[in-house]
Amino acid sequence: MVDMKSKTLLPTDMAIFSKDDVNEDDKYLLREGALIRFIIGRERLSSSQVRTVSELHFQRLPLHSEEDYKKALAKVKYLIASIKLNNHIENR
Repeated sequence: MVDMKSKTLLPTDMAIFSKDDVNEDDKYLLREGALIRFIIGRERLSSSQVRTVSELHFQRLPLHSEEDYKKALAKVKYLIASIKLNNHIENR
């Protein structure tokens, strides 16, 4: 596990979860390397009783590599250059 609020992304802990702890709708997301947010908190019931609760949230958005970012940046630069070129031609 990695503390996402720390400045380092080095693992500091390890957790083992049972598949029974995962919502049925999320079980297809179980795989090695999946990003899971483990949330621990307290819940106050209508009876004023407080209980500790935990939830597992899986990241559903695709992970992007450094290469993905470089390709996207190159495309943005190309599009900006195209817009500038088109504006220059139209303003002649």
